[in-house]
Formats: sequence, C-alpha cells, structure tokens
Amino acid sequence: MPFLLSFLGGAIFTPFGEEILFRGVVANALNRYGVFAGVVLSSIIFGLAHGVSVILPVAIMVGVLCGILFRATRSVWPCVILHCVYNAMNSIASAVGFAPMQ
Repeated sequence: MPFLLSFLGGAIFTPFGEEILFRGVVANALNRYGVFAGVVLSSIIFGLAHGVSVILPVAIMVGVLCGILFRATRSVWPCVILHCVYNAMNSIASAVGFAPMQ
C-alpha cells in the first residue's frame, strides 16, 4: 500500500500538476518571446523548482524534452505522459533497489 500511494503521487498526480504549471502556464507565457524563452528558460525554472542538488541537470533536461514536445504538439498531454513515464520508471527502479536520480 505505501508503494501504491507513493507511485500514484509521484508518477501520476505530481507530473500532471507540474506539467499544467510549467508547460501550460510558464512555458506558454514565455513562448511569445521565442523558442529560447519558451523551452530553455521554462526548463531552468522547472529544474530550480526541484531544488539545487544533483537532480538539477536531470530535471532541466526533462524540462527541455517536455518543452520541445509542448511546442511541437501545442498540447500539455504528451508532456504529462512523458513526465509520468519518467517518474514511474524511477519509482519502480527505487522499489526494486536500484537508486536512480529522481
């Protein structure tokens, strides 16, 4: 039960909320200033929101991938799916004893 609740929170609900905020609001607002602002700056903000630690570069890269996907599709849903898959893989890897960067 603890894994299931953690999985739902970390791999489903959190990515949904983060993508609505960071792609749906932040990147969407910055897109009017061009690709750099829409993708790169929103990704840096996304990364910093995850904290200044060893996961910062990984969070920025996930943000860049989601930012590119958002610009290409004009939809937040592919970003939500990508983010959910990434977080789910980390949750499962952590549960089986592999400690990836989350």
